[in-house]
Amino acid sequence: PYLLNLNYKNIWIYNPKYVSLPKPNSIKKIVLRKTFDQSLNLLKLYTKPDSTNLQDIIAIRKKYNISDYQNLAYFSQLEQSTELEKTFESIIAKGQKNNYLITWFNDITPIVISPSAISSPTDIKAQYYTIKHIFSPFFITIKNHAQYLNVNIYSKYDTAKLLNYYKLYDTRGDLLWQKINKQQLNNHKLTTTFDMGVYFKLFSRDTLVFKVETYNNLSLVAEKYYYFNHDFKSLLKTPNIKTSIYPIDLGFALEISPKNYLAKAIYINTSHTALTPLDNFIDILPGETKNIIIQTPYQVKNIQNFVSLFSMYEAFHLQPIPTNAPKVKEQGSSGIPNFNQ
Repeated sequence: PYLLNLNYKNIWIYNPKYVSLPKPNSIKKIVLRKTFDQSLNLLKLYTKPDSTNLQDIIAIRKKYNISDYQNLAYFSQLEQSTELEKTFESIIAKGQKNNYLITWFNDITPIVISPSAISSPTDIKAQYYTIKHIFSPFFITIKNHAQYLNVNIYSKYDTAKLLNYYKLYDTRGDLLWQKINKQQLNNHKLTTTFDMGVYFKLFSRDTLVFKVETYNNLSLVAEKYYYFNHDFKSLLKTPNIKTSIYPIDLGFALEISPKNYLAKAIYINTSHTALTPLDNFIDILPGETKNIIIQTPYQVKNIQNFVSLFSMYEAFHLQPIPTNAPKVKEQGSSGIPNFNQ
């Protein structure tokens, strides 16, 4: 009777702890009212009587002081993906190679509250992209211990030659410090420690962003942003995100660049059922440009009318998804740095 707890083999399984909401359009199929609070009684019908899933969503609603479905779905997905990443990082750091974490990958139907990574083929959640990055050939973790940062790069490869960029920015995109190291990864791991004490004296930790970029064979294989202040509501300002889109062999590439401020957890929303971003919920600093592939098996006309995006700043301030479409252009620029310089 409860879709949330029944998988496709009719086997009862244990629910992962963290749940999230699908796209608001999926919720609207059963919920006609505008806000979460107004439809609370109806939502209870889609969870088990003894389930804490609904309480988890209510807690997220209170934490971020929001009630509209667009932002509640967005923040619930971010909470779910963040906690999953923490769990995996802990397992990897302890070297528990024989331990496995089972997560619910997809639903039969796009239901209201779910621990899944995919609600439907057109509703890929933040958790999916987190899983994708964790199981890529290279994965980065960063831990802060007083004034020291421990950067760990893990890999499925036993050894690898890496070119690593370690950078310290402020949230306006100004580069304050960087170190470029050619390093050898051995026994599936590379650890580097940085003493950040002098920079903590010169700059406010609240506005510092530490970033790691890892290249292997001249290709960017992993990157990680670390924030010393996680109170993003007070930290973030208007990023003024500029976008353009152009056709490529696999579909389209969306070029994204914030002009004023850090754009945290940018969400690419596609309203066409044949469009799938290959990455999403991404961070970008001013001065950076990222090209995200939007895959499609069809030739979609007027592509700019089906793509919009917003960041955590807009979600915190209850701003709607922007209606301005990406600018269409014929071709884009590569994000691979020139190593000959």
